[in-house]
Amino acid sequence: MSTVQALTELSHRADEVAAFCRETGEPIQVTHLAGDDLVLMSVEAYRRQRELAVSEARRQAAEEARRPLLEAARRLQICRHPAAE
Repeated sequence: MSTVQALTELSHRADEVAAFCRETGEPIQVTHLAGDDLVLMSVEAYRRQRELAVSEARRQAAEEARRPLLEAARRLQICRHPAAE
């Protein structure tokens, strides 16, 4: 879970906050004027998160592409063996 920091606190403790992100791999939510404003994370954590998102998108796209083929195969099976319905 991310740690919440105020933007003014971040500006005073930038080195410490950056070290926390690098060491833990955890993001930090940054608030400004009592509302969420930014998320700060290490480049390595960002790359891992992005890689996971791209992998999931590719998996979903491959599944969607296979769906018509699976449906056609199912229909062929029903036509060959109508009693199997």
